[in-house]
Amino acid sequence: MVARLLFASRKPLHPAGQGGGEISVHTLLTELQSLGVTAMAVGSFRAGDLPMLAARLGACRVDARFAEERHDLAGPAGQRWRMTSDARISYRPAVDGYEVELCLADTFSDLLAARLEQWRPDRVLLQAEGWDDSLAVVKQAGASSVLYLRNGLELHGCHPPGQRPPPRSLPDYLLANSHFVARRVQQEFGLDLPVVYPAMDLAACRAPAADDGRRYITFINPVVVKGVETFLEIAMRRPSCEFLCVEGWSAPSIILDFMRKVPNIRYLPHQEDMAEIYARSRLLLVPSIWEEAFGRVVVEAQAASVPVIASNRGGIGEALGEGGILIDDHRNVVEWLRAIDRLQTDHQLYQRCQRLGLQNTRRFDLRQTAIEFLRQVELQQE
Repeated sequence: MVARLLFASRKPLHPAGQGGGEISVHTLLTELQSLGVTAMAVGSFRAGDLPMLAARLGACRVDARFAEERHDLAGPAGQRWRMTSDARISYRPAVDGYEVELCLADTFSDLLAARLEQWRPDRVLLQAEGWDDSLAVVKQAGASSVLYLRNGLELHGCHPPGQRPPPRSLPDYLLANSHFVARRVQQEFGLDLPVVYPAMDLAACRAPAADDGRRYITFINPVVVKGVETFLEIAMRRPSCEFLCVEGWSAPSIILDFMRKVPNIRYLPHQEDMAEIYARSRLLLVPSIWEEAFGRVVVEAQAASVPVIASNRGGIGEALGEGGILIDDHRNVVEWLRAIDRLQTDHQLYQRCQRLGLQNTRRFDLRQTAIEFLRQVELQQE
């Protein structure tokens, strides 16, 4: 019997949602389908998301169903979208891929309840904010639920740290995306969680080196918690080096305005094809100041033979392994400059980081990640 998995998130889904959690679950669902699991996903959007949806769903197979016309928006490929208060947008992120259905945020519970009744999934996968509201709908339908914790803080909005949550308030299965997150949850709530690492299509991160070589010291997602201030100071103190900054979340305008004044920084908007970015990168900097749950870009860069220099914060060290340099004193720019200089001048160290980084990526094999997910939530593949 083929298992049926429904993913439910109160956010826009891939490719409209482009955070690490959305990318990881898209990769997981796609790989699960190759293992014989039938998958479907439901998400939501707000009226202000319409321009973003038009831009990002232009390449997808879109079917907008409507009853009463309220908005009429042309997408980049001329697709006409008519949105109503009970709008439904369905699409497949890839040809023959799983189906995604989006609705306006205030109707999400109704959509989820309808799909639970019509589709009868074996498991419902939840993540991100609003999971507790979705869980109530899932429990009402008598379905089996899985909560995939992406940072361990998701429980804070429902349960005070220091107290073990009552079983009736929890899903049937809980997973952590790193041992760091599992330890955090154990310390704060007394729950022991199995770990399933984020699903990553590392083959898609590899590309031949660009014609102009690996020129850039690269930084992704220029926001404060990701360490943009450290990055800017590094760039200003190494004017002879070329730096590449790639948009992730929407960066504050004040940061972008300042960055344009630094002549050795090249800025690019959000990129769908990160392989091209890594093909032009000599180093990747990950100067995060908050406790990252994992560090997806670390492993992606390693898969592309790009050594990584990263803050020793949260689960970053767990992701990095031996394929790079960890900075304990992560707010000390001098430490970052020393690490950059070492990798720029010590060819043997650079090659060693490349070799160990590639070896490290074997821990995150996509097929094995999907199989481990199925094992932990007790689903049978075809």
